[in-house]
Amino acid sequence: MESRTAALEKNSVNISERLTELGLTKREKEVALLILKDLSNAEIAAELFISETIAKKYMTNIFGKLGIGTRGELAGRLLMTAGSFLLPKPCCI
Repeated sequence: MESRTAALEKNSVNISERLTELGLTKREKEVALLILKDLSNAEIAAELFISETIAKKYMTNIFGKLGIGTRGELAGRLLMTAGSFLLPKPCCI
């Protein structure tokens, strides 16, 4: 079964296009993709060579533009691509 990170990398063009359609800037798209990879605020800041405060500001802007309040809502909004959910299904319910 495909991992979430593998699915993101495989579908990053589709997700990036979706982020553009939603009105995010280039840097906001970069931050959003790192959020989807489960990076912490500090890890996002280090990856993009910005301060953690600036990373948080980008997150606030992203959440505001998309009308969401959590990282989970971001994933839910973006990981639906071409009618198929990219997260693996739980194995044992």
